[in-house]
Amino acid sequence: MKTFDLICAWGLVILGAVRCVLAVIHGEWTQAGALSSLSAGTTVVAVGMLNVLRASGGKSMARVFAIICNLLLLFVMVGLGLGLHRLLSPTPYVSVALLLVGLEAIFSIVRSK
Repeated sequence: MKTFDLICAWGLVILGAVRCVLAVIHGEWTQAGALSSLSAGTTVVAVGMLNVLRASGGKSMARVFAIICNLLLLFVMVGLGLGLHRLLSPTPYVSVALLLVGLEAIFSIVRSK
């Protein structure tokens, strides 16, 4: 289970990094759109890194912060998804990110060190 936890955490880091790279190189976006996408990717990278720290045997504060960050990110992603689902076309990024953040939220709450 620990290995799967680490795979999901690193998956978040990679997914966020890909989002950042696409925000920078995607030529047709407006500056505000690219900045928004870049900040979202950076947030996913940071939460992923926090989960890597927690899953690698981080102390209890890493676990507490991971729980808070995972739940906040999950709340924001679900809230934005529900509020903007008609404006935004569904993308694999959103589905994969929701799955990974949801799994990491469960891992951070259930797994105790």
